[in-house]
Amino acid sequence: MENYEGIPSTTDNNANKDVQESANKDDGQERDNTNTNTKMFKHITAITCVIKPLVDCFLNNPSPVIYLDASFCSNYGKLLSAMFMDANHHIQPIACHFCGEETGVDYTLLLTALMEAGLNEREYLVFNSDGSAAISMV
Repeated sequence: MENYEGIPSTTDNNANKDVQESANKDDGQERDNTNTNTKMFKHITAITCVIKPLVDCFLNNPSPVIYLDASFCSNYGKLLSAMFMDANHHIQPIACHFCGEETGVDYTLLLTALMEAGLNEREYLVFNSDGSAAISMV
């Protein structure tokens, strides 16, 4: 089974098996398969996802505020999120960035991806966050 981009979906057992096998033998050492998901995440440097239709929705929203936050993942890494509140007071995600640690470089990658998606068309932006030291490095 393939999705829109031709990338195997997570329900494709053969694709999952291929990913698990490559995660287990990338350095030539055999590993047990008891917790393959954790081992697969340790091979990922960073993944950024921007939701372009919601970026366009934000550009039409009167409020210029973007909320930035990070959350811990259960097995490994952190998920950095960029959100906004729409006119109906619903929190909408516009981008996320999965990474190993919450660093200024990772926030820079997240914000750069947002700017490339069209956020730089806004005349001014306000960023609201919990005051993480990593955000102050950006």
